[in-house]
Amino acid sequence: MSNFTYPVLCGGTFFTLVLEARNQRTSRRSQYAGELDGLSQPETLAGLGSVVYPEYTAPKNKDTFSTNASDYKSCENNGTNLSFLFDHEVAAFDNRVKTQYLEALKAMDDFIKRFLEIGTSTAREVWLVRAFLDLINADQSIADNQEFYIAENGQGITKAALRGMSDFCLQTFLLGVWHFVIVNRQDNKVGKATYDTWCPSRGRAERKYTGPMGDGITRPINVTLLEMLTSEIEQETAAAVEDEPSAEYGEAFVKDATEDASSKTTNQTVNNPSVFNQYGSNSIQIGSIGTITINNSGGGKSEQ
Repeated sequence: MSNFTYPVLCGGTFFTLVLEARNQRTSRRSQYAGELDGLSQPETLAGLGSVVYPEYTAPKNKDTFSTNASDYKSCENNGTNLSFLFDHEVAAFDNRVKTQYLEALKAMDDFIKRFLEIGTSTAREVWLVRAFLDLINADQSIADNQEFYIAENGQGITKAALRGMSDFCLQTFLLGVWHFVIVNRQDNKVGKATYDTWCPSRGRAERKYTGPMGDGITRPINVTLLEMLTSEIEQETAAAVEDEPSAEYGEAFVKDATEDASSKTTNQTVNNPSVFNQYGSNSIQIGSIGTITINNSGGGKSEQ
């Protein structure tokens, strides 16, 4: 294991920062009373695992999985007991991001909606983006020409280009950074020194994040959230139209535009039109006005 003098982005450090942006936790008193919030560290890691491997389910032995999650976060090992990190699952995830982007994006969207605090006065989503931008910039092991698939159309953006960007989509940004970690940072132990600096030992007490990530980004950062819609009706309609044969020769039927113009004319004014583009067969739609600005300034840190 190398002792880096600069912060390193890996699975454990990614997980550590994501945990800081979780939804508000149920109080310990409520937890003792049996009221669980589904936001524990193991459950959050299982959620991230499902982004990589959609069929992933957490092990039934909760104590063992809790230990695995803790070891992964603290960069004690490479997550060898986590099946979503197996070679086949990683390769499939890499291919999905590059060839079935909306499917991968929908998985990250589901994770964010379930686990992260977004759109509140604390602006945790803005802090999280700032923290990752700061970490990526400070990690000298990441070359300037390294691409992160964070653009809204799934295209790669280099580390160098990130330095000049101020506007980010939360889902695409987190998906791109998580993809980089899963595909390029199989050695999770490289982040051990970073984790120990961020979360110093407190004896037997639980370690708390006290890191400075995000402070190095001084430019304004705007974070938006894509409004993703899934509609089985549009999917079925599109499939029916596509499969419908024409009157002759099995060719697509196209109505004569001249006939329309002469027989019926309708004037319609549409203000602020919403245009939806449908991709693939999973009928995930992203509207051109489906971007909601949820914060325009950075947020402070909250306790874990």
